[in-house]
Amino acid sequence: MLRGSQLRVAFVHAKNLSQNLRGPNLLRNGFVQTRTIASHSTRTPQFLHKNLMFDQKGVSQGILRKQFSLSNNHLMSKVYFRENQNSIRSYSTEANQNNQNNSDSSYEEAGSAVKWWMTGCAALVYGIIIVGGITRLTESGLSMTDWKFLGGMPPSTHEEWVKEFEKYKQFPEFKRLFPTMTVEEFKNIYFWEYLHRMWGRAIGLAVAVPLVAFAVTKKIRGPLLTRSTILLGGVVAQGLLGWWMVKSGLEEPENPRGVPRVSQYRLAAHLGAALTLYVGMVWTALDLWFPKRKALLGEINPKKLKFFQRSAFGLFLLVSTTAISGAFLAGLDGGVAYSMFPLMEEGRFKAENAWNLTILRDHFTSTWAWAKDNLCDNVAGVQFNHRVLALTTAGCVGSLYYSTRKIARYLPRGVQLARHALLGIVVAQVTLGISTLLLLVPVPIASAHQAGSVALLSTALWLLHGLRRIRF
Repeated sequence: MLRGSQLRVAFVHAKNLSQNLRGPNLLRNGFVQTRTIASHSTRTPQFLHKNLMFDQKGVSQGILRKQFSLSNNHLMSKVYFRENQNSIRSYSTEANQNNQNNSDSSYEEAGSAVKWWMTGCAALVYGIIIVGGITRLTESGLSMTDWKFLGGMPPSTHEEWVKEFEKYKQFPEFKRLFPTMTVEEFKNIYFWEYLHRMWGRAIGLAVAVPLVAFAVTKKIRGPLLTRSTILLGGVVAQGLLGWWMVKSGLEEPENPRGVPRVSQYRLAAHLGAALTLYVGMVWTALDLWFPKRKALLGEINPKKLKFFQRSAFGLFLLVSTTAISGAFLAGLDGGVAYSMFPLMEEGRFKAENAWNLTILRDHFTSTWAWAKDNLCDNVAGVQFNHRVLALTTAGCVGSLYYSTRKIARYLPRGVQLARHALLGIVVAQVTLGISTLLLLVPVPIASAHQAGSVALLSTALWLLHGLRRIRF
């Protein structure tokens, strides 16, 4: 039983505790300060006496074991002990150290060199995604018919170019699609594939070399070192996945009239892995630049904030799904198949061959096979999916922007900026997507559309990270 002689309770009225209390403050001027739940001030001493949790050792040393949440009537209790204040200070210091360890202090202690390194790696991955899109749009991905782990110098003499071109002639893409191609034309497509591959190797070096140096000098450690090592493994795996994708395009199509191209499944896997790697790097960079939690600028209903956080996560998943559906569309060269908007065909918002129940009844033995065909193989279905996902994403962004307008001014400045940026980028992205369709997929606009998808994903991630860093 805790005796009254060991405990003094004083109550202080705070008009705006949400501004003054920024978290549990274990020790201030020799006493322990807590947040308390109390509906009536007259009941608070009994409430504290009943609900403060002490073990036997804690009672004897005067160590507070439980923190309380903020009450509606803005009462704060200051509980302090006359005995063993040194023990209290010792416990407070130990608790603060434990809190730092739990919040991954390796991110807070990282220097500016580590921060810029991770940011630069994320920027390089962003760049290679754009170069990869151009490589696909220019039909350059199959121009290099072999793969070397370390790469090599490109052909420099006419004889070397002719030799490389002769290799390309042996494969189905040249025979079926470009039988009249010249050496000079071959040089153009070879450039983009060579740039794409060497850029990937540069990313590997940019991640691996500084990582080893930072680990040896102990500039990164703990969870940050573990995550960075996983990202390096992702870079290596992505290179192997890229070659696995290219190999599918070097094989003869199963259909004698089929078009030689890489598998849309492998293309989607390659892009998905690149986006996963990019997201990991961006999130790590955000953790490095903003390791501490941000306070709200005013009072917000916790339920509304929780709704915003969950909605932001759902929006991030929706943007990611839309980007992967775009990879399936690109793998099928489906961007030029239906070049109208908002209609896909005359008088139809949905093409006749997309998700057609008659086709299911006449040509498929199972609903799953029909669904898979419309999700991954049928050009009409895949383009319709991408349209629906894109417009749904735009609608969700607009709806979320509107529904959070009342609490926006109380959010941290970074979250407010991310919220505005998300709306602007989604409008630009939809505009680029429609322009790509109507203009029959011109390379500059189509590559800008792919860059916009990564920018939209980055902004959704920025918003989600900022919301996760809010503290009450």
